[in-house]
Amino acid sequence: TPLTIEYFTESGHSEPKCRLPLSQLELHLEECERTRSCLVLTHLSDTGVSGRKYYVRTAGVDLLFDWYFALLTAQAARFNFLSPAPVKGARLGTLYKVGAHSFDLWKPRWFCLQGTRVTYSTDKLSAAIQGDFRLCPADRVETGVCHKIHPPTKFTFQVVTPSRTYKLCAESAQEREG
Repeated sequence: TPLTIEYFTESGHSEPKCRLPLSQLELHLEECERTRSCLVLTHLSDTGVSGRKYYVRTAGVDLLFDWYFALLTAQAARFNFLSPAPVKGARLGTLYKVGAHSFDLWKPRWFCLQGTRVTYSTDKLSAAIQGDFRLCPADRVETGVCHKIHPPTKFTFQVVTPSRTYKLCAESAQEREG
């Protein structure tokens, strides 16, 4: 049976309003109000199209982070992110990324590829996603691309989407090809 999250409208109700399969949820933290963060659960259809959003708010930010990381860990376990040989296409790890401007420098970023969605943040423990994009069949991945700015290693590649080109660099050829 798939892992699900049950959504109740009020505490004490015996039946949930709905059950959300963990495999069909996108998770991220965002600032909902000036000083409060909230966990956003976006329910995806079987085709990967974004649907309804559920906002989870708590008084303590620590509890919110605990839920966020517990759900990420459950998703990671489901997609075998934590196994020694992850399933092809399901990846977590650090890549170097250079910004879109010619004056930007290479910076390490924590990347998560889940289905067709790629997200990245400043590091593994960062709750704030700095950027995300979806991969589609029309996108191209080009390896060994030389950039004006010297990369930290020679294992460069770029992902060319209709809206932007992402210039990336891996620690090894194996990571780049992974």
